[in-house]
Amino acid sequence: AVVSTQRTGAGFVSILIRKFIATIVVTIIYLALCLGLHVWAMKLRWGRGEDYYIWDEGKDGFLILYVCQRAGSVLYYFFYKRTTLRLGDPNYYKDSVLLRQH
Repeated sequence: AVVSTQRTGAGFVSILIRKFIATIVVTIIYLALCLGLHVWAMKLRWGRGEDYYIWDEGKDGFLILYVCQRAGSVLYYFFYKRTTLRLGDPNYYKDSVLLRQH
């Protein structure tokens, strides 16, 4: 959706990056939290029996990462929805005076 906007077509990617920098940062942080949590969970489960429960060992760091990832997911989905609604604004898809000035 971002690629099909008039501003991207005119070469003003920096305007879009400035406008959506918070979403980009939140997405990168959320991706890092998800990868960290899933890699750690796989390391805890790898090579163990089916009856192994990862929460039994008292992994405080894993619990903290789990809570941070879940809290980060709320922020991620908020910014994702907000960006989706902002990209639905017709001003991004039509020619404007701002684009002609740059």
